[in-house]
Amino acid sequence: MPKEPKSEIVVPLRIVLVDPPPGVDFGIQEGKGNDYRTISVQRSQAGSLVLECTIVVKGDRADGPPNFGGPISQGPPTGRFIYVDIGRSAGQLDSKWQRRIKIPLEGIHWVEIDSVLEKPKRVLEATIPGTGKDGGPSCATVKPIDGWKVVKQGRGVRGNSQTALRAVFPLNPPAPSPPSKPGGEGGPSIFSLSRTLLRQSPGAKGDQAFFRYRELSCVRARGRRGTKRMGVRSKE
Repeated sequence: MPKEPKSEIVVPLRIVLVDPPPGVDFGIQEGKGNDYRTISVQRSQAGSLVLECTIVVKGDRADGPPNFGGPISQGPPTGRFIYVDIGRSAGQLDSKWQRRIKIPLEGIHWVEIDSVLEKPKRVLEATIPGTGKDGGPSCATVKPIDGWKVVKQGRGVRGNSQTALRAVFPLNPPAPSPPSKPGGEGGPSIFSLSRTLLRQSPGAKGDQAFFRYRELSCVRARGRRGTKRMGVRSKE
């Protein structure tokens, strides 16, 4: 059963920025206008970056949808959002970037809040792209990729290994013939592609890249979905 509604509820939030440019500070903005400070500041490295904070939820179900308040809440009651400060906006004075990301809170409903309150060590998580179209940090309004989700607190995040995997071995492989064995013709070998993946994402394993490509090649050859590995077994 949902917990009894209170006049104010504190709900933990978790923002995951996927593959932001490295060496840039990101943080949650507290306050408005020029009278603000940036909290939970993290400097981006390879992979994803995580920011954690809490937000106040006001009112109860009789008043309609949740009304967010507290120092990190921005905007009117009908369109609340939070700011992620970037670069100089986050206090990194030597950065060439000065941006902010606006993340809408409209996707958070009472059912998600109840789920966080009912289960221990749960947070509301939003995953957003960390890099914009110009190659710099994302900016302006950025909606969560999959909406706001209830997840377990402290769980690991997907680093750039899966991003690199999708780049090197796309889910819809192109039409050209599959790579030949090492030293042959017809494109780069699966081993060289594995090395490319490893350079892009040190956390990935070559074997994973190898077998993933064999799976996709098999699917393409048969013209249907499947995961048959053509008799190849991965090493434990």
